[in-house]
Amino acid sequence: ADLVWEKACPDNTFVIVLGEQQFDVPTGDAGEHIRFQLPVPAAGEYDLRLDVKAGEEVVYTPRRPGKLKVLAAAEEATIKTALMAAGDDYFAQADVLEQHGLLVPAMDAYRAYFDAYPDDIEMKPLFIANLQALQLMTEKTAEAQKYNDFISE
Repeated sequence: ADLVWEKACPDNTFVIVLGEQQFDVPTGDAGEHIRFQLPVPAAGEYDLRLDVKAGEEVVYTPRRPGKLKVLAAAEEATIKTALMAAGDDYFAQADVLEQHGLLVPAMDAYRAYFDAYPDDIEMKPLFIANLQALQLMTEKTAEAQKYNDFISE
């Protein structure tokens, strides 16, 4: 399971808390956002939170944890079948993924499309909405600006 979030301060580090497990997140040379591949636990729903650290001190912990839903094998198989039916259509793939709450893989599908077809600006609103849902505001703003520049020409 890939998690993404904006990198607010270059000096901060992060700890993901999943149930009783903790994962230190290497930030490395992350750009505008950080991506972390979380080891996938058994199917079910888990409390998930992201703590922010400055040095060794936790400087931010959310008031309430979020939820991470790990799909059961049957639901995962249904999604894989739908993705295979979508073929090479990145937007159909993204739609399937978004319908199941898989926003990071949907972002990857949109990104693959725009890497292959960078001039197809008319389709940007779907990608922008995905970035909004992921709360990647810096990237969303940049993509929205590209779209606004295109429609104002």
